[in-house]
Amino acid sequence: MAYNCVDRHVEAGNGDRVAIHFEGEPGDSRATTYAQLKERSPRPPTR
Repeated sequence: MAYNCVDRHVEAGNGDRVAIHFEGEPGDSRATTYAQLKERSPRPPTR
């Protein structure tokens, strides 16, 4: 499932596009790209 949510976007060359844009209190906003999400996502152990 994670592949469909993140990896395919990075592989298609869209890693620099914003995946999540958060806006909280005034002045508090964050943007996370697909590449950043992929980097932060844990990978299952390989066998």
